[in-house]
Amino acid sequence: MTQPHRRFAVVSLAAMVSVVGLASCTSGEWRYDVPPAAGVVQDEGPVKARNVLVLANDDGQGLLTGSLFANQPVELEGAAVAGQQQDGTYADVVSVPLTGEIGVREPLELGGEDAIVEGADLQAGLLAAVVLQFSDGTSMTMETVVVSSDDPAHAALWDAAQS
Repeated sequence: MTQPHRRFAVVSLAAMVSVVGLASCTSGEWRYDVPPAAGVVQDEGPVKARNVLVLANDDGQGLLTGSLFANQPVELEGAAVAGQQQDGTYADVVSVPLTGEIGVREPLELGGEDAIVEGADLQAGLLAAVVLQFSDGTSMTMETVVVSSDDPAHAALWDAAQS
C-alpha cells in the first residue's frame, strides 16, 4: 500500500470509529426535552447516592432531593449544604434536619419537609456543596447543581415539600 493510500485508510478508519462511537451514544430513545443530568451520582462505602440535586426558589430557600441506596443497613445521621456564590466562593454551611434509615431493599428518598434547606443562600444555576454523614462512619461530599424550584420537572416535588 502506498503512503497516500495508507494515510487515507487510517483517516477513514478513525472517522468510522468516531461515527460509530457517537451513534452508539445516541442510539435508543434520545430525548431532547430531558436535561443532560438529573443530579449527582456517587458511591461511597456501602452507600449509593443517585440523582442528588438541590432545588431553590428566588429567596434562596432550597430542597435537597435524590435517593440513597445501600448494600447493608445504614442510617443517614446528618446533612449539610452550602450554596455557591457568584464569585465562586461558598456561603456558610447550614445543617439540614434530614435523617433516616436505608435498608438493603429500602432506599431513602430525599425531598420531604425534613430536606428543606434554610439559610444556605442557594442560587439556581450555580452549585451547592452537600455533605451526608452515615452511622457506619461513611461520609459523602459532593457538588451538585442548583435547579430552580419553578422547573416543570421538579415543581411538584417542591410544592409537596412546602405543604
